Amino acid sequence: MVHWLKAIFINVFLLASVVAAIHSWVRVVLELVLETGGGLDVSWLAAAIANTTIASVFIVYIGKGNIARTSANLPLASLIVVICAAVSLYHWPSTPLATFYASGIAGVGLFLYLFWYSKFNRKTGVMQIGEQLPEFSLQLTDGVNLQSKAIAGPSLIIFYRGNWCPLCVAQINEVVEQYHHLKEMGVDVYFVSPQSQSQSEQLAKRFSAPINFCVDAGNAAAQVLGIEHQRGLPLGMEFMGYEPDTVMPTVIILDQNARVAYLDETDNYRVRPEPEIYLDVFKSMGLV
Repeated sequence: MVHWLKAIFINVFLLASVVAAIHSWVRVVLELVLETGGGLDVSWLAAAIANTTIASVFIVYIGKGNIARTSANLPLASLIVVICAAVSLYHWPSTPLATFYASGIAGVGLFLYLFWYSKFNRKTGVMQIGEQLPEFSLQLTDGVNLQSKAIAGPSLIIFYRGNWCPLCVAQINEVVEQYHHLKEMGVDVYFVSPQSQSQSEQLAKRFSAPINFCVDAGNAAAQVLGIEHQRGLPLGMEFMGYEPDTVMPTVIILDQNARVAYLDETDNYRVRPEPEIYLDVFKSMGLV
């Protein structure tokens, strides 16, 4: 039930914020510019700013696919929304709808997004530093099967959610930009997703580096590794050809003996390691 609520929440939250922002700015223009309401009511301005902030975070800041990570609690956006919510609450008797927009949609919605939706509450422990990976099977974009025991070290393996996730695509782009450094170190790179082979091929064509894009059919490998995210796809994106169950973003580095040397199992899909960390781990292995 929780998985379904999260799948519904994110699109409803974004749509409600956009509608609230548009309506609030219309009221601000009517009251301030056209002087139809006897002057500007700050509650409507607060509602407009709060919901515009929310929409901007999703559509401009994250949605453009230029960033691979954010801070856990989005402090600047949170501060703006909290101030606007406080202003609207102070004036709520005269403008209850504006208060609902600022405090309810933007304020409560952002709180739920940060402290409920963004977190996986994942259970770790299947993979351990110093151990080899459990046995699982993947498919390369050319259809060739790849067994986990055939992945030799040193290797960088990144499980990502799919083409629909702008943070994932940005994370892949970061690694591609470091590809020549990794290649000089003798590192093989694998990007793994439960999306279809054709979707993985589309993403592979966007980047020039000859990196392995792999398909985890049916999320079988993610289930073995304990990183499956049931109903992790935002509701409605099934119509774009994606499966409802996806994967929790995970980074695995294997050493020269194909044992786990580094593991990042983030509990927040927006918080991911910097690419410099990967290079430092490989350098610590004596790779230059």
